[in-house]
Amino acid sequence: MAVAQPKWAPNWARRPLRLLEGLLTSRYGWTPFGLILAFYVAVQIHDGGSDLRRWDVLLISGWAVLVVGLVIAQTVPQRAQRMLERMRDRGSLEVTQRELDELWTDFSAGAGRWGLRTGWVTAAAVFLAFVLATRGNLALKATLVVLESLGAYVAGYHLGRMAGFGRLGPFLRARACLPKVRPGHLDGVGGLKPVGDFYFFQAMVVAIPGAFIAVWWVLIVLGWNHHRYDRWKTSYPGLLAVAVVIEMLAFVVPLWAFHQEMVSQKDKALKEADHTALEIAEIQAKLVHDPGAQDAGLKERIAAGSERYRAIEEMPTWPVDPATRRRFRLSNIALILPFVGQALGQTEPWQQISHILERLSR
Repeated sequence: MAVAQPKWAPNWARRPLRLLEGLLTSRYGWTPFGLILAFYVAVQIHDGGSDLRRWDVLLISGWAVLVVGLVIAQTVPQRAQRMLERMRDRGSLEVTQRELDELWTDFSAGAGRWGLRTGWVTAAAVFLAFVLATRGNLALKATLVVLESLGAYVAGYHLGRMAGFGRLGPFLRARACLPKVRPGHLDGVGGLKPVGDFYFFQAMVVAIPGAFIAVWWVLIVLGWNHHRYDRWKTSYPGLLAVAVVIEMLAFVVPLWAFHQEMVSQKDKALKEADHTALEIAEIQAKLVHDPGAQDAGLKERIAAGSERYRAIEEMPTWPVDPATRRRFRLSNIALILPFVGQALGQTEPWQQISHILERLSR
């Protein structure tokens, strides 16, 4: 996908920026961070040997999660393109192949622009945080500042690009290419199951930081290496709450435009269902009063009309099948378990686990 250039950059800086962005947002953009992770692991082995209590495990695991997240996030554009193709194949998008190609080109380019903006904002926020933390004396941690800012840029880019892909509903509406909901479709959601599947996948990618925070909050609360990480105990609940909200919004917000369109189409289809029900009732009344009128044609009309009526009445208004809804609920339950654990912090089993981890960290 082509990378747009920031308009604020001077001419002499645009070529290096283009090269940097091309590297960090390419298919192998995770590679530099994999090398950084390997470097950090080597440093930890040199300084702490095989004693994990002397390692900065939080730092190592954070970079590992970043690398894994980037590898997974690289698949989002291909999944988004496949979503549009499946919608066309199912008749949900009534477009030609050429029109579909043009839609994808515009859609992916717009998502890329969202990613660039978010990437620079995220990198600037991390850089500013280091300025405040070091009181302007960045030379003390120059290497870490550069690496963390680059990591923030790439993470922000992918999050922003996913936010851009989340605007499919308004994008299709602006181009008068609204999806068509098909009553009775075998996927159970009017032919729009690829939409729900894609945004569930995006939500799970966005949930990776939340899962990381949740696991580490539990470890910190239970006393893992408390002398090193205890200072994070008060900030992680807030970070986890923000992560859970973002993950939920990443799933619900992109689906809202589809929900509105599905409600509108169902309201229109219900008029057809009402007329069909009336027609079937009249045919049935005719058969009762005139048994001689019975024939296979009338019975077939009754069966077909009844099936059509039920399909319209049962039309869903969200493009999410029951299995996906169940997985989404379970994932959010898993993320809020640390809050439950904190509420149970005074119970004996929880205290026993805490004592075991505390002994292991000594």
